[in-house]
Amino acid sequence: MDIGRRDDTAMWFFQAYGGQLYILEYFAASGRDPSFYMGVVAGRGCNVDIIDGHCKVSWGDTNDFAEHSLWNIASIWMPHDARAKKFDTLKTGEEQFAAGFGWGKVHIVSNISIQDGINAGRMALNYAQFDEDKTHDGLEALRSYHREWDDSKKIFKQTAEHDWSSHGADAWRYLGVVWSQDRLPAEKAPMKTNLDRSFNNLVESNKKRS
Repeated sequence: MDIGRRDDTAMWFFQAYGGQLYILEYFAASGRDPSFYMGVVAGRGCNVDIIDGHCKVSWGDTNDFAEHSLWNIASIWMPHDARAKKFDTLKTGEEQFAAGFGWGKVHIVSNISIQDGINAGRMALNYAQFDEDKTHDGLEALRSYHREWDDSKKIFKQTAEHDWSSHGADAWRYLGVVWSQDRLPAEKAPMKTNLDRSFNNLVESNKKRS
């Protein structure tokens, strides 16, 4: 999950099984409170009230994401800025999600370098099988993710362009970090993945194996 208020909040729904990543769905929206995204995850209406400094969550009927209410949500991974206090509630996104889903399910992604995160995301693509209909917008974001262009020097910068595609790509980067760290061997082995291949190359090669 990549959190934004004015910018998009982007979420990838996935299942890890048998050494593969099954990417079930992608969702992104902007300008909404944590309770809205909690409702998306749960597939039910959600309201968060702050009473005497505590988060009280109430759940309503199924919503447009009713299918999610049938899922067993094992874990919700959030970026470090989920620990930032909200001016209107004085509660963090992490605290509000934990009030709804339990602290045992809400986790913060390890804070590693952006480049290491990108490498982890690229590696995860080698094991990912996408529901192309439900992840179409997310796939387009990954295909469109690119570095900033320095027009004065006529070269690409080392930093990514912050545009519509970066939110879905950042959320995928977090997914890759979680996936890679869960799979780390006791001793680090030489990387066998070719990180220079394009996104389309990675997706196509995975289709041929599946």
